Parts: sequence; C-alpha cells; structure tokens
Amino acid sequence: MATVYYKNRQEAGEKAVAAFAHLAGEPLTVVSLNTDALTIGAYLANGLRCPLQLYLAASIDVPGGLRIGSVSQGGGFSYAGGLSNIEAEYYHQEFRGYIEDAKRAAFSGINRELGQQTVIRKDLLRGRSIIVVDDCLTDTTTLDSFIEFLKPVNYRKLYVCAPIIASPLISRIRQISDYCYFSGTVDHFYGKDHYFEDNTVWDRSSGIRLVSDFLKLWPVQA
Repeated sequence: MATVYYKNRQEAGEKAVAAFAHLAGEPLTVVSLNTDALTIGAYLANGLRCPLQLYLAASIDVPGGLRIGSVSQGGGFSYAGGLSNIEAEYYHQEFRGYIEDAKRAAFSGINRELGQQTVIRKDLLRGRSIIVVDDCLTDTTTLDSFIEFLKPVNYRKLYVCAPIIASPLISRIRQISDYCYFSGTVDHFYGKDHYFEDNTVWDRSSGIRLVSDFLKLWPVQA
C-alpha cells in the first residue's frame, strides 16, 4: 500500500471518523497515546459522541539508546512487546539499577506534569470499547504499556486508529486488536513532519489541560 500524506491532522481525523462510523451507538471511549494525536482523537470523540482521554507514558531507554519499555501514569512498568522473555530478563539483570532510577524519574515527571489534573478515568473505560489513537504508530512501546494498564479493566473491545503505521507492526496490531484502521504504511519512517503538510499539534501541557477539562463534563460512572 502506498503511503498516504495528509494536509493536517484535522484531515486525518475526518477520515478516521468515517472509518469508525459503523461503531456509532456502541459504548465507546477514545484514548490518545500522545498529545500529537489529540486532534485526531478529538474528531473521533466528537463524531462518535464519547469521552476523549489521554494515556501518558514515558519511555525507558537503556544505555546505547535501546527502548526497552515504558512507565505509565499509574506507575506501572512494562517491557516493550518486541522483547522476548529472555531479552527482558537480560536487560533487567544487566541494567537493574539504571532501570529502577529511570522508572522513578519518569513517574515523578509525569506526576509533576499532571498536578491535580485527570486525563484518564477507568470508570470511562469499563464496559466500553476503546479506540486507541496514534497519529504515526512506529513502535508499540506505549501501546503495550496501555494494554498492561488495561488488564484489571473489564472493557469490551480494543480498536486501534493509526492513520500512519509502520509496515512491520501491522500483523501484530491486528492480533491484539478487534479492529485496526490505517490508511498509510511506512517501511522507513522519516519523522512525523514528513507525512503532514501542516504539523500544528497540541503542546503537551495544553493537551493535558484540554483533556482534563473535557473529562470534567462526564459524570462518574458506577
């Protein structure tokens, strides 16, 4: 499939709404995996009349630049899905102290960013199908972390929305999701700016505030 280029994330959002229109009426929630994807997520949430949430995670890299996992806003750590159990155990033994320090620093950083703001609520995940959104899905580190975060949550189905996706990920994404939408694939990723003519996105602090304010409109679900 040829790679698709977009004028902006608004255009990507409009196409995503059309792709998920068949889910209208189903109990849903939209979860953006980063603030860059919030515009797409906002279009989906508005079009499908459901909550918009934001999953914050910080990647953990070991010396040499290898990304081995991530820390969630709940403090949980998960290894990247591409690592085997043997590889994960090796890195745990080889870099245990480094990883523990990085986990604490990452968790503290997320908490400082959030302050008293709330960007994801488990009561708005339970009993709903979840549309996970990324603008350019080129690795599964944050997605893997989110799936780990979901383990105690009784949700319906998991859908993945990624207008641009790395070709090697397609098979695995289809395995872990009930439905996956993408309209462009990349064999070699050249950076997000390459695929959007206008790269205007929410900065992280503004995106956090946007979602926090939006979630205040949704009553707590029993």
